[in-house]
Amino acid sequence: IAGKVAKAWFEIIENSQQSQLALKTMNTFEKNQVFISNRFKNGLASALENDLAINAYESARATYSMRNRQRSKSKRKLELLLGGFPDEKMHHNSSSLPELSGTPPPPTPVKILEQRPDLISSRLRLEAAGYQLSASQLSLLPAFSITGGPGSRAENFEDLLDNKFRTWDIGGSLTQPIFQG
Repeated sequence: IAGKVAKAWFEIIENSQQSQLALKTMNTFEKNQVFISNRFKNGLASALENDLAINAYESARATYSMRNRQRSKSKRKLELLLGGFPDEKMHHNSSSLPELSGTPPPPTPVKILEQRPDLISSRLRLEAAGYQLSASQLSLLPAFSITGGPGSRAENFEDLLDNKFRTWDIGGSLTQPIFQG
């Protein structure tokens, strides 16, 4: 568990630094977007340049949001490993790792039984039999289906890509099993 705590700790530091970098990038793209927008209003920049600047800023903003979510996820992960409630109130200091609260308690007998391979395979076989029973019961019910698709039909090869020759096919079916086998 100490290895997992150390790994989660370094993830928090990495995600915090990534978040700070994303914030700086977002601020730079925002200044660039304002500058190009003013140039566009004055007729000195094209609409394409303006759109590209807006897209770059929005992309940087999305990256910053994603980095913050990753940092929050890493904090919750570390808090869970330390045995606390994941409320993100823990403050990290990059100079020292958090203290572990001793050895973890031994697993309960139920946890030990849940990990036995023979019991796991028996449980999975039982679940599969239940799914097969459900599927066989559903196969006795009537079934309704709708199918459709686009296409084009034309007498000349050149007309196949013309919008005037586009077609749509729609069909439906209703089936009821007759025999039970």
